[in-house]
Amino acid sequence: MLRRYEGGRDYNKRPCYDLPELARQMQTAAEERVRRLKSLCLDAPEPEIYIEPYGYDQPLGVIQSHNNTSLDAPDPLARPLMVMAQEFLESNKQVLLIMGDPGSGKTVFVRQLERELWGDYTGFNDPIPILVNLPEFGNTANDFLGQVLKSKGFNSEHIQILRHYKRRFILICDGYDEAQ
Repeated sequence: MLRRYEGGRDYNKRPCYDLPELARQMQTAAEERVRRLKSLCLDAPEPEIYIEPYGYDQPLGVIQSHNNTSLDAPDPLARPLMVMAQEFLESNKQVLLIMGDPGSGKTVFVRQLERELWGDYTGFNDPIPILVNLPEFGNTANDFLGQVLKSKGFNSEHIQILRHYKRRFILICDGYDEAQ
């Protein structure tokens, strides 16, 4: 991985490395890990049937999930959650909370959202979508993002590179109620 400079003065008999080349190689390795994460998501089997959940706008960026499992037309006040999530992502808002009863489709929805975001991902300038199962992390406030990335197969060097280049993330957290 490191290329030693041949020739020139040898200060203290220590090798001199091509640091820009090392940085490029580390960035390439981090981006390869991001591509593998994308492949893992997109290569996973899709649900055989996906019934898009609907929701209601609430104050403070909260959406109340509504599972439309009947064949009746959805409530005219309810809107597709995917549309609402896309609107949120295009806004300047930082947090979107989706609430709903158990079995209302929140987990299936966030998996589908992650899949769609990875499908739209084109590279370095796009935020990296990461689905996080909150109960797996407990009350880990210390370097939460670093721990999440390590659980997804990133090593410390990858994480440093992503931070150095100020990569953006979309954290999709599931199991909020179970993590309490």
